[in-house]
Amino acid sequence: DSDAAKVGEWTVAIGSPLGLSYTVTTGILSAKGRGGLGMNAIEDYLQTDASINPGNSGGPLCDLNGQVLGINTMVVGHGAQGLGFAVPSNLARRVAEQIQKKGKVERGWLGIGIQDLTPELANALKLPDARAGVLINSIVDNGPAAKANIKPGDVIAAVGGKKVTDGRELVREVTVAHEVGQSVALEIIRDGKHYGSSATLMAKPEAAVPPLPVQQQGVPSSGLGLSVRDITAAQATQLGVGTKAATVVTSVSPGSSADRAGLKPGDIIVEADGTQDPSANQLADAAKDGALLLRVRRHDQAFYAAMKK
Repeated sequence: DSDAAKVGEWTVAIGSPLGLSYTVTTGILSAKGRGGLGMNAIEDYLQTDASINPGNSGGPLCDLNGQVLGINTMVVGHGAQGLGFAVPSNLARRVAEQIQKKGKVERGWLGIGIQDLTPELANALKLPDARAGVLINSIVDNGPAAKANIKPGDVIAAVGGKKVTDGRELVREVTVAHEVGQSVALEIIRDGKHYGSSATLMAKPEAAVPPLPVQQQGVPSSGLGLSVRDITAAQATQLGVGTKAATVVTSVSPGSSADRAGLKPGDIIVEADGTQDPSANQLADAAKDGALLLRVRRHDQAFYAAMKK
């Protein structure tokens, strides 16, 4: 039971590292739920300082009673700096059971786009700090979140009663801790107030997103390093950025507030300071006070960006 394992307890890694058959190394369980390694879209590893090397993969990570806590899978770093990671046994068991029953693995899906809060975004949204939750920047039509009346700009503070402070924790709680078809309780922050909601998870669809290069000239907006222009519905269709008139980012000045906020040419401005689908003139008016909170669409994804001159 990997969930019952405690950080600091002794672990034993068994495998055939570097071609040496039946080798045992020992260490402690350094961390649970480790992610942010950039190796997989969903990361929920056990971390150990037991020596793990190529050839350990697939072998068990056990406690001192010989009970399997995880499956050794990866090492980060080399030599004395190497840190070993194992897939938790409970996750491995769930995956195996799904393959046996359905022939494939299904991940729970809320139908939302998310991003981590920054101090600037937290301040713009009037939240106490950047660890208040995870910002929702888009909602998939007819998805679980849409049916639960969740909206862009909402912040998910907890899933199933467990607080989440970044996107990785939210993804882990939704996809690893819950099953497809299961109803999940959510704590939502909207306009500074906390609400309770629930959503029934669907299976996560898989879709490839094509690149969208757009390089055009435009008119700068109020010293934020952002140039935009209006495009017609026909132009949007031709550029592959939608089927209706929109305001598109044409250039971003290096090192500017817009650049630091992550904006790129080709981004579509979906919302500016609460105004939906603003024109270039409306965007310029909103930027006159030297600050902007934008919701931006890039390909099939959306995100919020806070800028200040």
